[in-house]
Amino acid sequence: MEILLAVAVATVAVAGWFTSTTFRTKIRENAAQLEQVTQRVQQAEKQLKAQSEASGENANGLADLKNKAELQLSGVARDIAHLDRHVRDLGQFVRARLDHEVETTRRDREYRVLVGGIHTERPTASGSLPSLFDSFLAELPVEMLFHDSADQFGIRCYLAWTSPNGQALEQRLDTLLRGCPDESGEPVPGLGELRALLVALHGAGPGMLQLGPLVAVRWRDGFAGAVLDPGQEGQLGDEVLAAAPGDTAAKLKELPGLVDLADWAQE
Repeated sequence: MEILLAVAVATVAVAGWFTSTTFRTKIRENAAQLEQVTQRVQQAEKQLKAQSEASGENANGLADLKNKAELQLSGVARDIAHLDRHVRDLGQFVRARLDHEVETTRRDREYRVLVGGIHTERPTASGSLPSLFDSFLAELPVEMLFHDSADQFGIRCYLAWTSPNGQALEQRLDTLLRGCPDESGEPVPGLGELRALLVALHGAGPGMLQLGPLVAVRWRDGFAGAVLDPGQEGQLGDEVLAAAPGDTAAKLKELPGLVDLADWAQE
């Protein structure tokens, strides 16, 4: 099943690339064709003005050129729609399989499939959050399995964690999270990257960060984070990034182990 899932992920990536490449190629081709049609239309218009006695015949030729251009664009639209349906179907299959892996590996120590991402209420795609998120992932490290979505408000992806030395993911993330406001602690790999990411999220919020059991929420009058155990993850739900920051914050406040980040992040 893992091989099938890997093939499906690769297929979605290739299909997505093929769709966008095909779309760009066809647009370029039709843009050139339309430019030629436009030139011919302009020439025809000049002829219409110069040869008023043949206006009826030229008008018919002009209509034919326009009809051909519309048929060409209609064909491109059908091809793109067909490819897009296949990509969506494959994407749904991959998400369903990865969601299953997230659930079945939730209590594993050596290997985990995770949902990760960032989301803000204001557009931040042009800012530093995406690159800071990638830097933090590289330092953990985790492997990118499937880049699910990305827009001006954030990104969502599926990741794989393999413990390098038997350390549980929750322990690794808890050490990093609690080390952020503790300037007196010893440096730990990934700590600097998480600090930079959280400070940026504080400034860009309201918004949220999720990396498996790690959740950090910047709401309008606060900022806090927690590393959840498997039971708490179930309570909070897997769609943390889709929820309103205030709603997620209210749930986090009911759980033990919350780390207040507000005073530290605004220093």
